[in-house]
Amino acid sequence: MGKFKGTRNAAGAIFIYKDESLNDVLWNDLLQDVAEEDPIHVELLTQKDEFLANLKSWNAAQEFISDEDALSDNSYTSPMLLIHAHMGAHGIAPVQKDSSRIISWEELVACFSIPVSLVWLFGCCSDIAKAHWSGKAEILLTCTIEESFRTLVPMFKNEVTMRNIVYFDDMLKNLHQNISTLSYFTYDQEKWTKAFET
Repeated sequence: MGKFKGTRNAAGAIFIYKDESLNDVLWNDLLQDVAEEDPIHVELLTQKDEFLANLKSWNAAQEFISDEDALSDNSYTSPMLLIHAHMGAHGIAPVQKDSSRIISWEELVACFSIPVSLVWLFGCCSDIAKAHWSGKAEILLTCTIEESFRTLVPMFKNEVTMRNIVYFDDMLKNLHQNISTLSYFTYDQEKWTKAFET
């Protein structure tokens, strides 16, 4: 049974697919970093079926709001998602060398009946996923340095809680200024470009 915090209709979600000795530390860090009042749902899961079912349930509870609509009615741009797992050519997994729990990129993307405004994939080789997200995410960022996950959580929380985000370039600038040690790739308007180098 996984761990969770928040409600599934939250504007943002952090889904962690890990089954390692540091899971308790990772979960306790998240409890400190994500407050009860933050509009973010957090789950730490170790089993494939539960991860897919819960991610699908979160997505089904969302209402997609385009950037243009958000600017006109002062709403959040939503939904936004951060996924942390081991990542590779075949998909995501909670541990290395356990093929029985691999979630293929196709299985992962199939969870999204509602498009996502922003997806951050955090895991080694996550940039491989870029070919699978067409039509499912307006913006896709990937980070391939797993050791720095906690530094990304405050930036993700800021994006979810910020209203009236006007320029996507400003978000990339903030990322570069605040987490300059990480390397991101961004998918924007059907063209992959490296947002910035470390």
